[in-house]
Amino acid sequence: MSIPTLPPPDAALEDRIRATLHAVASTVRETSETSGTAAHGTGRTSARPTAHARRGRRLALVGGAVAVTTALAAAAVVNVGPEYVDELPPDHVIVSGEADGGRYWLVEMTRRVGCAEPPLGVELVIEEGNIIGQEWNSFGLGYGDVTGGGCDHDSSAALRDPARAYSGGAFSGDTFLVMYAVHPRVTALTVTFDDRDTATLPVHRVDGAGYTVFEVPSSADSYTVRLLSGDAPVPGSEQSREVPTP
Repeated sequence: MSIPTLPPPDAALEDRIRATLHAVASTVRETSETSGTAAHGTGRTSARPTAHARRGRRLALVGGAVAVTTALAAAAVVNVGPEYVDELPPDHVIVSGEADGGRYWLVEMTRRVGCAEPPLGVELVIEEGNIIGQEWNSFGLGYGDVTGGGCDHDSSAALRDPARAYSGGAFSGDTFLVMYAVHPRVTALTVTFDDRDTATLPVHRVDGAGYTVFEVPSSADSYTVRLLSGDAPVPGSEQSREVPTP
């Protein structure tokens, strides 16, 4: 039986992607750190959680993942501005869906969240956690290892290894939503729930890397992700995880 192989890398393309992923490195500024959790690295990498407090919002970064969480305080007026929810659905939607906790959207990261420039990557906005006039409560994900006080990602190691991926998750009601950030050569991923039902999902390009989000059924105990480049599986990319409880 022949073993499928990946097509040879396009050096010029990967140079352009690398330049895109590092475009904001010079604008990064250091910020103070606190502790936090929310997401995990997958594939051939692991991550340690860190967090950064910014203007009343907590920005926790974990192995390429950003979790922006805020306590929803009672307010007598509706706040307006980049730190506050002004409309739903949000702008720059990549993927949308509806779980038992309501609607959710995977969107391009366009807010600065305390950085000199918006971090590269995406954020997951879940309707039940975001109230018009209150601070955003979202979960972000970038491609690469978190650097620069949480405002940038170092993708140099990730770009050398197509099997390396970054992921993070959050609950919408009882449904667990999982985000993935993958290598530019990855075109899709398959997800198998409890070794039975399998779905194939395309990835969407943002800042050169690929991103997607999927729902884990509330009845599932585990899921397994495999990366694809065209029709070929990416060697060494299979990753199985247990489903957390709400």
